[in-house]
Amino acid sequence: MTRKGHNIIKSVWIITTLALSTSTAVATHAEGHASTDMGMIRDHTVPLVRTPAQFKPHRQAGSFNLEEGKEITIFDAEGPGCLRHFWMTTDCAGDGLRIRIHVDDAEQPQVDMELNHFFGILLDKKPYNVESPGIKVLPLGSRNCYLPIPFAKTCRITLRAGDIKGKVKPHDLKIIEADPTRAMVMVQANWQKYDDAAHLTPYRLHAYFHEERPAQRKGTYYMADITGKGFVAGMFKAIALREPKDLIYHTGGGTWLIDGETDPNAFRGFNEEDDFNFSWGFFPYTSQWSGCPYVTNPGPKATEFVAWRFYGPDPVPFNSSLAIHFGSRADDTQSVIYYYKVPDSAPQPIHTLESWQVLGPYEATSFEKFDRAEEAESIKEWPEKLGKLPRLTLKTRHGWVDPRPDYRRLYHLWQGFAQTIARQNPTMNLGDRWPVGVAVYLRGTVEVPEAGEYHLRFGHDDWLKIWVNGQYTKTLRHEKGFDVATVPVKLQAGANEIMLKLNNMNNREYRLWALNFAVLP
Repeated sequence: MTRKGHNIIKSVWIITTLALSTSTAVATHAEGHASTDMGMIRDHTVPLVRTPAQFKPHRQAGSFNLEEGKEITIFDAEGPGCLRHFWMTTDCAGDGLRIRIHVDDAEQPQVDMELNHFFGILLDKKPYNVESPGIKVLPLGSRNCYLPIPFAKTCRITLRAGDIKGKVKPHDLKIIEADPTRAMVMVQANWQKYDDAAHLTPYRLHAYFHEERPAQRKGTYYMADITGKGFVAGMFKAIALREPKDLIYHTGGGTWLIDGETDPNAFRGFNEEDDFNFSWGFFPYTSQWSGCPYVTNPGPKATEFVAWRFYGPDPVPFNSSLAIHFGSRADDTQSVIYYYKVPDSAPQPIHTLESWQVLGPYEATSFEKFDRAEEAESIKEWPEKLGKLPRLTLKTRHGWVDPRPDYRRLYHLWQGFAQTIARQNPTMNLGDRWPVGVAVYLRGTVEVPEAGEYHLRFGHDDWLKIWVNGQYTKTLRHEKGFDVATVPVKLQAGANEIMLKLNNMNNREYRLWALNFAVLP
């Protein structure tokens, strides 16, 4: 090949490489800055929220004096628009200030809680630094919210002062104990105004604070119970030790009960710290999607912690309802959950039971023992044939009932069954910490307006035996974890007695024991 021909080929290669590099860089730039789709921008922190790519930027800024017993408006805008970020600071510690966020003239504010709680400052602590995707608190209580707040008509944020506590001493770089009668508040808010014809996401930001001081010993802490269509964006959770017998994070992790009315789905975590992506306790560390901004005695023997998790790459959507509960100990427990919801979305009423009578536990270390012949074949003989084990009444939420938290307190009754399972499977760790290899009976009455064929829908984990009006009907085996099945049955007009036998094994959902029940036409 001649030198001239070699140079031509080399020039073509350089031009082609530059073209490919340029196109890749353009694509990367567009993806990194906007992720646009049909003129929409996908939010980095909350990917299920998309806003118009064409907008007019606005900023509101102000400085206010807020006296005890008074209320001020710190942001007020007309839409359609989206508040992308607001920053605020105050010369008090934030205690006694209450934030309310009103969107689209809704009768009730979507956010109504203590200012510090909204910004993840829990356990009555003075403001500490928080570095999370949605909420950031910088030194001396500089509070930032990066969760997008879309609105079609209006958005208004107010602060009301109750009993103001704490005083910021900026020159000393500290916050001291004090009882001022007023607070100085400074705010900057960046928002986008859209054209009236622009497509706006249907989701609206909500936040909910909950606390139990103390929570129930070996009990259940419900973080949230939400109805409608939406998704979870993130959460903070805090625990302060009051029950010294065990580690503060030995609660059994979170259980998520989703769409009980429409399409039951459920999953659960392993342990408290694992749900926030830590292991062997809590540490003062921040990663991209989870962190621990405050902890006393870091590590396995932590006595206080505040942890957060935002679900940017893996949000949890729901179409009709969501209930989240954690195991609890008799410790002070607080939480904040941030979620988005479509206004006025609500599920149709579900045809189910308000509560179940529950009896057990019984051994179910194998399917043969679960399916034993000597069990009650008629509801009329319950509880005579079933013995004198504890009988519980468990209320349902959205068709869900979960025996596991209650049987956690009855450790001595199922410990032997769990140990048997552990011996049979040497790869199974922590074999006797939570119920496994056990079954319970559930009994309840459901009414239908007229006799005929109906369908009983069951979402469950793992094996399930069904009796209807005293007659054995079917056995369902979900070997690998939670699943949904529908069973056709004939019901009589009026009351019909349903009896179930439900077991709990060790599989994909790690001993999830939840049941969802509904009667369908």
